[in-house]
Amino acid sequence: MADPAVAFHTAQEATLRGSAALAALFAPALARVYSVVPQNAPLPFIRIGDDQILEDSDECVSGSEIFALVHVWTRPDPPDVQLGRQMAGVIRAALTADALQVAGFDVVLGEFQDARHLTDPDGSSHAVIAFRYLVTQAPEAP
Repeated sequence: MADPAVAFHTAQEATLRGSAALAALFAPALARVYSVVPQNAPLPFIRIGDDQILEDSDECVSGSEIFALVHVWTRPDPPDVQLGRQMAGVIRAALTADALQVAGFDVVLGEFQDARHLTDPDGSSHAVIAFRYLVTQAPEAP
């Protein structure tokens, strides 16, 4: 089975960058979506890339189970505390199985698992949104 890691990460990033609802929350700036956060990146921003991929194949299908975390950081002062919650809700809606197109794979299941809203030691607001996906290798075109 092909490893879905790169294709999944690419799809996740493209989906978030292409979300008009997410862009509206960053307006007038562009949505900041990172795999590696630059030093001194301005808040708010989103970080993707914390994934666990498990083999989920059987004799009929080549598949993987993906557990993915998306992180959101915002400033601690109002109204940005609520902005983090709004961003988490938009991300939850954007990363459904229907919206996520993973090249070379069919997304069989994409489900939101949970969201945690935390305060980091530096005072910034931090949301962690967890998802679970089942993907199967797409059949090759004849």
